[in-house]
Amino acid sequence: MVLEVKTNPKPRKNNPHMQVLISKSKIQVSIQTLVIGFIGFLLLLLSGQILRAVDAAISYDMSGFLWGFRIFALILVALAVLVTWYADKKHRYFLDANTLMIDRSYPGGTHVKKVYATKDIVSVDLQQSYLGRKYDFGTITIRLQDKATTEVISMKNVEHPREVLNHLRSKL
Repeated sequence: MVLEVKTNPKPRKNNPHMQVLISKSKIQVSIQTLVIGFIGFLLLLLSGQILRAVDAAISYDMSGFLWGFRIFALILVALAVLVTWYADKKHRYFLDANTLMIDRSYPGGTHVKKVYATKDIVSVDLQQSYLGRKYDFGTITIRLQDKATTEVISMKNVEHPREVLNHLRSKL
C-alpha cells in the first residue's frame, strides 16, 4: 500500500487527525550507495597504482605511507556511503486532512518539523527517471503559496508517486 498509517493509539477509520506517512522507496538509495561504493573502490585501486608508480620512482621507502593512504581512502568511501544512506533515511513526509508535515532529523538528535496547510498548495508535479518509472518511485515537487511567500518543496524517493500525486491534487 502506498500510504502507511502511523497514528497515536487506536486509530479510527474516519479520524480527521490521523497522520499518514508517505512511504519512500529504498531502491534509489540502494543504487546510489552501490554506485558510490563502486566508484570509491575504483578510485582506491587507481590511487594505489599511482602511489606504487611514485614509490618505484622514489628511492625512499613509502610502504607505511601507502598503507596509511589506503586506510584513509577506505574510511572516506565508507563515510560517503554512510552519508548517502543517512541523508535519505532522515527525511519523512506526513499527510493528514489539512496539513503536510516534513520531518527532518539531523545528527545529534535535532529535529526540524515544518507544517504546511494543504489549502496553500498551488501546484503538484512529478519527476521520474527511467529507474523511477520501472520501479515506481519518484520526486514530487509541491509549490505552496500563502499570503506573502511562495515555497517549493521536493519530496524525494516517494513510492507509488502517481497515487500520492493524485491524493495531493485532490487537496487543491
